[in-house]
Amino acid sequence: MRIVPALVLTGALALTGTAHAAIDPNLVAAAKASVVTININGNSNTTRDLPDLGFSGSQDASPQKPHIRSSGSGFVIDQTLGLIVTADFVLENAADIYVQTADGRGLAATVVGRDALSGVAVLKVADTSLLALPFCPAPLRVGDDAFLIGNPYSLGILVTSGIVAGTDIDVKDEDMSPLLVLDLMMHKGTAGGPVLSPQGCVTGMAVAQFGSPGYGGVGTLGMAIPAAQVKAISQTLITSGKITRGWIGISLFEEDLTLSQVTPGSPADKAGLKAGDLILSYDGIEGTTFEALRRHIAVKPIGSDLVLKIKRFPNDDLTLTVPIVAAPEDSGQR
Repeated sequence: MRIVPALVLTGALALTGTAHAAIDPNLVAAAKASVVTININGNSNTTRDLPDLGFSGSQDASPQKPHIRSSGSGFVIDQTLGLIVTADFVLENAADIYVQTADGRGLAATVVGRDALSGVAVLKVADTSLLALPFCPAPLRVGDDAFLIGNPYSLGILVTSGIVAGTDIDVKDEDMSPLLVLDLMMHKGTAGGPVLSPQGCVTGMAVAQFGSPGYGGVGTLGMAIPAAQVKAISQTLITSGKITRGWIGISLFEEDLTLSQVTPGSPADKAGLKAGDLILSYDGIEGTTFEALRRHIAVKPIGSDLVLKIKRFPNDDLTLTVPIVAAPEDSGQR
């Protein structure tokens, strides 16, 4: 996961302030039973410090010795199969993975699939007694109450509450966008934990904190991957173990969707796109953003066509059809 030094946020935001969600304690107790702590066993000489998002795990073990550290949280999404979802970077450099349940049991876990770009990972445990949390059938609205369950600072499974501050928020250069933004404190160890509605369904998964915890938490916002995205990515990981994204072989200037580079031999190159072309619309969508175009290409089915209307200066307006192919590893393009 990349952390951008200066995050640029766009989308629907609400003014934030102190808020306390009206939550049924019995509902919270039931939901806590489905939340787990993710513990990582690895070598400290190969474990890279996670970017400080305000919730990465403790990394104070002695050098060159295997160690177990509390890395984050997760929650059960399938009781029968023993499946747990968490944030992908929680598993970074893990040699072995252990899950600790809310009642203190320790379980070995295996990786079903990981996707660094979306920030979602799925684990499997042999225990089938853990109840799954349901995903919300519809997203929460700005101003709705929400609460987060996780294991901050290895203190145990705890709860924080707040409100939805924004929806469909784009974070510059983050493939996991658009995100759900919450006026709700996220702490070390809560990454991968569920953000829930007052009815107890999952509306998102905690992944980041925007703002500096060095100011005592003042001005910080929590960020979560929306439930629909978590559900879709996790289902694909369960089915195939990986996510295959669409690619056409272009790089763009972010300001106005002008092509900065076209990869030789790529679908875009073969379709006739050239550096300097300005994209006016894609698949009939106009007035969009760089981030939205990146996501649109990434999720289009392999083998489908992308229809681009472009302006080629000085005077040409063209319509080009570009076939979508599977993205090469680490292409850095769309």
